[in-house]
Formats: sequence, structure tokens, C-alpha cells
Amino acid sequence: MKITRLVDGAIRSVLRPGARSAAAKQRGPGLLPGHAKVVESDGKPVGVYCDAGGRLQAVTAICTHLDWKLEFDVESRAWACPRHGARFATDGAVLAGPATDPLAVVQLSDQLRKRLQPDPPELPTNH
Repeated sequence: MKITRLVDGAIRSVLRPGARSAAAKQRGPGLLPGHAKVVESDGKPVGVYCDAGGRLQAVTAICTHLDWKLEFDVESRAWACPRHGARFATDGAVLAGPATDPLAVVQLSDQLRKRLQPDPPELPTNH
């Protein structure tokens, strides 16, 4: 059920706490801020990270050193190569070698972006 509220001077429709829109139920939960996952896009692994503001950052999920599939380290919020230890920032920048080239930024399809976009924050209700 939607509730319309005045928030920071603007009228916003928000979901009642605990409720999810039909579209959100159909697509499943989005990524939580601070989390990431590797998904397939056009047959290639893509690392998608959700920042604190709910924005998605997508990069190739293959290490630029020796083409090994990357994993996400939640604690350090970095992409890590389990083969030789290269580390990459969520935007693809090299944090630690042996890799020297950054990860390529990937444009997500609208369908994939909708599936991974986090649900809008719930606003507290006053009863």
C-alpha cells in the first residue's frame, strides 16, 4: 500500500513499512547499499556494487592481470582476485597489484539495472 507524504517540502509516494510494490516483488530485492554481486551481462561477468546512496557501479569482473574471475570483499568494499591478490576499487581503479590496468566500466541494461536497483527507502510513519 502506498502512502503519500510531505518530505523536505516535496510530496512523495512511499510504501508502507514492510510493504513492497508489485514491481519490486516481481523483480526480487535489489542490492543493499555497501554490497555487490557478480552478474552475467551479454555472456560476460560484470561486478555490480551499490553505494551508500543507492547508485549502482558496474565494472568488468575479470582481473586485468591474468583474466581470473573477481570476487567482492564486503569488509574492504573492493573487488579482489583470488588468484594473485590484485584488488580494485568499486569504480574499477587498481588498489593493489600485480594488476596495473583498471577494470572497464560497464553500462548496465535497463532490465538489469531495474533488477539490481535497491528498493526505495521506507519513511517512518507517525501513528
